[in-house]
Amino acid sequence: VDDVIGLKQLIGGSARCDVRIDRVVYETVAPDGRLVHASAGLLTPSGCEAPHPLLAYLRGTEAQRSATTADPRNTETVLNAAFFAAQGYAVVMPDYLGYAGSTLDWHPYLQVETTAATAIDALRAARRTLAAAALPLSDRLFVWG
Repeated sequence: VDDVIGLKQLIGGSARCDVRIDRVVYETVAPDGRLVHASAGLLTPSGCEAPHPLLAYLRGTEAQRSATTADPRNTETVLNAAFFAAQGYAVVMPDYLGYAGSTLDWHPYLQVETTAATAIDALRAARRTLAAAALPLSDRLFVWG
């Protein structure tokens, strides 16, 4: 199938790493300043050369509040696994406030400060999780979305 749709060329070749998909729940700040929980998908490469760069994927608006990037059936998760994690990047994908594992019951749509804080806190949570798993990270950080 890869050869038919050109996926190997698109992602730079065959997978170099195995990929594990996890869900990370962490604390972040709601618009009113109180601490709330948020969730993120975490793609961890293994079986390939380390240290790994860390990549934050900042997703666009999601219509379903239950949708999570920790779901291996989620198209965004699969694409991030193929494009980045299978090539050696550790990938954190925040679900944002009001979605998935968040304890906030609404989403602060297009609120820059909250979105940035959620993403930064997801990166911190990913670093802690990966350090506890003894996955060596490089000093390289990438952001896309």
